[in-house]
Amino acid sequence: MNTANATQLNSLRVSLVQRSYACTHALCNAHHLRELTYAHEEDGQRWARNMHKLLLELHDAVELAGGALPEGQAKRWRIHYRKLLG
Repeated sequence: MNTANATQLNSLRVSLVQRSYACTHALCNAHHLRELTYAHEEDGQRWARNMHKLLLELHDAVELAGGALPEGQAKRWRIHYRKLLG
């Protein structure tokens, strides 16, 4: 792996195995949605349901915009996202 500015996309929780890589770790949104569903349905965390809904709506907005949001729309989505994080 070229470690210069690399991102490793994981399909499993990164925290399960600690490794020393010179890269950033990331999860795809399908996995985020599954984790949020679990947090809401199994742990009763209401914020997780709201974040799940936001991510789906954001996906639709990006698709509608042709793959990238104009800066003004992106800023509004970031504000909403950060409010959910509290």
